[in-house]
Amino acid sequence: MKRVWSLRRIRAVAWVAGAMDTATGLALVAAPAWVLGWMRVPAVPSDAQVWLRWVGAFVGGVGVCYLVALARGGVERLRAVLELTLVLRAAVGVFTAVSIAGGSLDPSWTSVPVTDLGLAALQGWWLVKGMWRHE
Repeated sequence: MKRVWSLRRIRAVAWVAGAMDTATGLALVAAPAWVLGWMRVPAVPSDAQVWLRWVGAFVGGVGVCYLVALARGGVERLRAVLELTLVLRAAVGVFTAVSIAGGSLDPSWTSVPVTDLGLAALQGWWLVKGMWRHE
């Protein structure tokens, strides 16, 4: 028997992912040192914080993509956002994991590839297996 996720559950996960990324992105833009401390990531020099803010703008933008798709409604809009963010999450997750494994990033960054690769895998599973059920 093929397990089918309800559209309501998929939307709930997308809402959590969107809210998480939007909040993280805004926090990185506004207070990058605070976010790193919260993540228990070693501090970076103050002149490097501009790059954290830039990453924050990107992360926040990814989160807003989920939220806009959910606010506008429609399964096809949500599907498109899941396809796009799957690629972005996979790229970030692989890059971060390789950087941690290679010693370029501190292991305290592990939450990034775990979250991004986990969500990319879940979204890919939904999309490839056609895990949609209209309620």
